[in-house]
Amino acid sequence: MKEKQKSKSKVKEKENPAGKAKVEKKEKSGNFLTKLKSKLPVFKFLLIFGSILAIYFIFINSDLRNILNPYFHLTAKIVRVFVSIFVSQTTASGTIISSPGFSMSVGFGCEGFDPLAIFIAVIIALPLNFKLKLPGLLIGIPFLLILNLFRLMLLFFIGLGWHSVFEAFHLTIFPILFIIIVLIMLFFWQKWVLSKKRMADA
Repeated sequence: MKEKQKSKSKVKEKENPAGKAKVEKKEKSGNFLTKLKSKLPVFKFLLIFGSILAIYFIFINSDLRNILNPYFHLTAKIVRVFVSIFVSQTTASGTIISSPGFSMSVGFGCEGFDPLAIFIAVIIALPLNFKLKLPGLLIGIPFLLILNLFRLMLLFFIGLGWHSVFEAFHLTIFPILFIIIVLIMLFFWQKWVLSKKRMADA
């Protein structure tokens, strides 16, 4: 009897190959949709992150960026105040900081907005409650802006004393250091977020 049942089931499979193919297709499509759903948070993060950076780069390459000129003027004045403690006869006119031995202009590329934009984009794009994002933004943004002031002061001293390496520090070394600092800040912020989540779940 068992042999007859087996032979009957084999005959049915042979008679209905289309049905078997449909079942396999459904299983494959189901697996694909499951994988796609599992990756949706990643796609959402990349979409938001990319959109924020795209808006930022469109902004800094348009005439709208001129609204930041007062910020550059203020930055130049602040840097001059601290530099003048060590270098006499240092002046600031608009965005230009000058001393008898060196002059430096504060503008796009000196403001530290690129790493700041990356920092903001990562935090906003992550799928977290805004209450967890807010402390990172409120602490991280002022910290990076203040850090950039120190970077500009150091650049001025480098230009004054070691002008041959000024471009290397301005265009390569300091930008890389800033990105590393942003990554370190994001790492510690993420650790803080995880600790908050553990406390909430406990």
